[in-house]
Amino acid sequence: MNSPSGEPPPGDEPASNGRLDSWKEIGSYLRRSVRTAKRWEKEQELPVHRHHHEKRDSVYAYATELDAWWSRRGAELVDLNGAEDPVLPTETEGVGDSGVEEIEREEKFALLPARSPRRAMLLAAGVVLAVLTVGVLVRLSRNGSGPSAGSLRPLPFKARDWVLVTSFENRTGRSIFDGTLEAALERELRSSRYLNVVPRKRINDALALMRKSDTETVDAALGREVCLRDGEIRALVTGRIEKLGSKFLLSVNLVDPARGLTVAGVAEEAAGEAEALPAIRRVSDRLRKTLGEALWEMRPEEATLAKVTTRSLKALQLYSQAEPLAMKKPGAAQELLRQAVAEDPEFAAGHMLLAMAIFNESAPGPVAEEHRTHAESAFRLSEFATDRERYWIRASYYQFTDHQPEKAVAAWEALLALYPDDVEALNDLVPLYRQLGRGPESVRCALRRADLTPNDFRNQILALSRAGVIGADPNPYLRRARACISDDVLDRVPQQAAFVEMFPSIRLWNQGNVAKASSEMERAWREIEPTPLGRRDKGLQAIASYFLGLGRLRLAEEVYERISN
Repeated sequence: MNSPSGEPPPGDEPASNGRLDSWKEIGSYLRRSVRTAKRWEKEQELPVHRHHHEKRDSVYAYATELDAWWSRRGAELVDLNGAEDPVLPTETEGVGDSGVEEIEREEKFALLPARSPRRAMLLAAGVVLAVLTVGVLVRLSRNGSGPSAGSLRPLPFKARDWVLVTSFENRTGRSIFDGTLEAALERELRSSRYLNVVPRKRINDALALMRKSDTETVDAALGREVCLRDGEIRALVTGRIEKLGSKFLLSVNLVDPARGLTVAGVAEEAAGEAEALPAIRRVSDRLRKTLGEALWEMRPEEATLAKVTTRSLKALQLYSQAEPLAMKKPGAAQELLRQAVAEDPEFAAGHMLLAMAIFNESAPGPVAEEHRTHAESAFRLSEFATDRERYWIRASYYQFTDHQPEKAVAAWEALLALYPDDVEALNDLVPLYRQLGRGPESVRCALRRADLTPNDFRNQILALSRAGVIGADPNPYLRRARACISDDVLDRVPQQAAFVEMFPSIRLWNQGNVAKASSEMERAWREIEPTPLGRRDKGLQAIASYFLGLGRLRLAEEVYERISN
């Protein structure tokens, strides 16, 4: 397993079967205290198994599962925190199961003399300063100033890049798995139109340069050397299978051959030998998704075709595949859309979506010439499209190419008049109205959008924060926002989840009733404290800052003391 800095943990090695048979061994393998390992099991889904006994359960874990968990957890933290290194608490966080962490945390305050309000204010301000300092340090590490900056860069993989699958390590003692699993995984991966699997002949070419036989077994170490010698293989897949009670555990790692680092891990269980191949298919799907392949690429039969005008079915299929990528992966979308407009040069929607994909990938500044060319082609051809396409194309052209916000608003409004439930039109009208100084209309659009997307947390919280501007009732948006709070929301935007819970108090404060706002917030905090939100540092920071604003210094201290970092 690799630490955030890319160095292997110097903790205890697992047994020969890869099993760690106690909390102490698990913590040592992770280079963390027993208390931290237990907390990660509870809060971060650390894969720990239990033997159930009459009096007390015993625990065990597999190194392969911990490696896969670490890889998944690191990738998620990079994605959620805008490419921050997923730095975990240091070993000073705790030294076992003795409760030292709690004692030290309590002593920080127990050793202080009784505090006057001024001293409490200074203490709280000091905590705020410490939080800000941590934020600065994180930002510095994000910019490359820290020693671990860049240690977990994502794999530089794009459409049609090459993947090499190495031989799997068979720890089951059953010969049926020798050579069969990697062959099955290669077969599954070859069904992808997104990636290429390195054929044996190309591997043999590299082996010949190494003076090795073309019958050589390509394990993880040899596979990486083949990748480095070849120079154009972007990803290396290694794997193993082992016995796990009556089941089999299949573990697969995705390795960046240039750095020799595992960037993602996948683990699947098979109930028996017959279930190994279905497990391989699940592994293949997860690997393809990790490498950037979308669902419609993995399961074309599940994709639906867009309702746009073109004489070519092939062009329509390409457009439908590109549409979900235009914002998040504009480079991949461009490749598909260039093929689409080549299939049908009079494909108005295809030209406009291609223009938007180019726009989304471009740096701020003048509109790229290629963007303008396709946008103007779309505008010219829009007269042959449906009303919905035509207004969308014209609105997009005026907004992003010709920079005439008034005309863009008129086109979006015409589209909404025909199709009142078009969320894309509302998405664009919210900032356009604001840009033109038409604030109340921007708010009405935001509320209308929230009504159309009741399960979208972001839209609900934006409506909640703006409803008061036009005197609208915020309670429907408050109820929906609370219903949308999930583990994913708490992980991504805990501050916004905290805002939802603080909103009734904030509303009272805005009405001038500070005393009632204060008591309402204290009540809310007692309800929040035992919930998952009460364990999210950034959410706690928002709550503590609000208590400071209300002048509730001791409550602010109480919340700050719960922050783990």
